[in-house]
Amino acid sequence: TVASPEINRDKLTAEAKVAIVDPIYPFIVDVAHLDSVKVLSGTPFAAVLPLLPKDVLVTYDTGVTETLSLIWQQGKYDLKAGTYRIYATLVLTEIHANPAEFEAYLDLYAQRNVIEVEKLAEVTVDLNTAAAALPLIDTVRVTYHDHTTGLLNVVWDKSTYVSSKGGEY
Repeated sequence: TVASPEINRDKLTAEAKVAIVDPIYPFIVDVAHLDSVKVLSGTPFAAVLPLLPKDVLVTYDTGVTETLSLIWQQGKYDLKAGTYRIYATLVLTEIHANPAEFEAYLDLYAQRNVIEVEKLAEVTVDLNTAAAALPLIDTVRVTYHDHTTGLLNVVWDKSTYVSSKGGEY
């Protein structure tokens, strides 16, 4: 019944029949996890596609599993360094359904590659200087494959340093 009596003076109602039936086709209830993929930033999506899975395992409401083909979408991937979640459409067979519109997805890591590290000045210390007291820098400037630069933290391996023995380390 329409709520407003000024509009529906004859109190007309709408009727709809709802039929509840068993599904004709098995439907997808789960899509398997896909491992992440790593590429260099700047890699065109056309070059990423061959690295992506071609298919994925799905589970139907009947408990049966099947491998379905995938059609990947570029989504927000834009060549810059970063993490992108990309999605793929499931290619269904005629006898299966996907009413929940499941998609396969994975995380695509577009990473930069260090091609050069700045040359550091030599450090000279007195004999018996403790490893913890070595005046070593915490960050170093690097150049990436796309010719941008940045600073990276340095973790120094002091395991071979012997403070009581002269030499170069």
